Amino acid sequence: GDVNEEVKETVDRALYAIQNDEADEDSITEMKFPGSTYTLLFTSPIISIPFIFASMSTLLCYICLLLSLFNLFSESSPDNLFGVPAGVKPEVRGAQYVGVLVGVLMEEEVPDAIQLFRTFSKESLYNNVPKLSYKRFLFSCICRSINGYLYLLSVFLVIVQADNVLDIFYDLLALQFAQSIDDVSFNLARKEMFGATLFAATNHDHMIEPSTRKNS
Repeated sequence: GDVNEEVKETVDRALYAIQNDEADEDSITEMKFPGSTYTLLFTSPIISIPFIFASMSTLLCYICLLLSLFNLFSESSPDNLFGVPAGVKPEVRGAQYVGVLVGVLMEEEVPDAIQLFRTFSKESLYNNVPKLSYKRFLFSCICRSINGYLYLLSVFLVIVQADNVLDIFYDLLALQFAQSIDDVSFNLARKEMFGATLFAATNHDHMIEPSTRKNS
């Protein structure tokens, strides 16, 4: 009797574990694209309000970051390409190292672009949403990466040119805001602040089965 009860409990535990594993597998068979203006770049028709909205938001981010870079490079000279000040205080030097860590941790666009590329293959995109173009999907990933790299370059210049601790963190916050303008505009559109068309586009989820790419 005791043996049968132990066997029954073991079988029950095994069945419960199997059911949970199946449930976990079912929960990850479909994924949705992240809510972002970069998603609108390939999920919306080119001649449409959502695509124009996404393009303008992306362009605004680029303009802000490029203006920052032009201003930062204006401090350079032939002998000092990055405009690094001489004789900075030890606390400023310490804040520079911390600023590098904070700046890299705050950057999300490049990792997101890489993750999207690894998650969704051309086959999975075509099989689940045939109307979407894989070339436009790659284009959106590239645009997302450009945003991230412009931000990282600006962070590098801000940090190496700093001669004040507070300036480092203030400038990092300012750059983070410039980089996230597209996210702010997307969230406002999701709250129907820019009309019904953008509200519908930003709240539409495209469910897709991820690809099975293996790590190299």
